Amino acid sequence: MKITLQQTQRSKTLKLEGKLVGPWVEELERTWRGLSASRPKKYLQVDLRGLTFLDDRGKELLGKILSSGADLIADAPLTRHMIDGIMGTRPSQK
Repeated sequence: MKITLQQTQRSKTLKLEGKLVGPWVEELERTWRGLSASRPKKYLQVDLRGLTFLDDRGKELLGKILSSGADLIADAPLTRHMIDGIMGTRPSQK
């Protein structure tokens, strides 16, 4: 699993690559909470285009991140399917 932070003046993007499972879920949560506590607040996106798998705990965490106001980015059928599973019946983000 690889977590990369990309920043602009207006936003932060967490780019996820690989499998979001086990200890990587905790690492992503620490990273997200650190970004949430930082000042100034910026719009947050989570780029899932490089994600290949996530377990139930990963889905739960991404649901929390989404509920906090972040957007999830996906462009392939697999990642859109992952987002649909997280969001329920709401349409997936691009």
